[in-house]
Amino acid sequence: MVLVSVAAILFALVAILNIPNFRGMFEAREVFNSFSEALIAKDYAMAYNLFAPETKANVNYGKFVEIENKLGERAGALHSFGISEMETKGDDDNLVTTIHANFKFEKGIIQFEYVLKKEHGFWFVYRFDEL
Repeated sequence: MVLVSVAAILFALVAILNIPNFRGMFEAREVFNSFSEALIAKDYAMAYNLFAPETKANVNYGKFVEIENKLGERAGALHSFGISEMETKGDDDNLVTTIHANFKFEKGIIQFEYVLKKEHGFWFVYRFDEL
């Protein structure tokens, strides 16, 4: 009984100390969901607006649309997505979330890794790569 109580107290302390990470994880997930839903709707302008400023500096809107169109040619229409792994690190001023996601296309499932960062109080899609 004492061991269970100690374990519960330790778990509560760890949870309290990681509250910014838990809150950040949920905030990042909301942005990721909005980004992914925009991709499904082919609302590339909406998805692009969720990119971090430095990502936009490296990939202009036309290039982003070209990447998405080539992916559509290869895999077919995007139907849905799901998160298989998610991890948030850092403190409230410098949070980074890595998401491994499965995107279900007309021709199959493709896995991607997304990195989201919180900058000046807002979450942005910083990077994405096909796995």
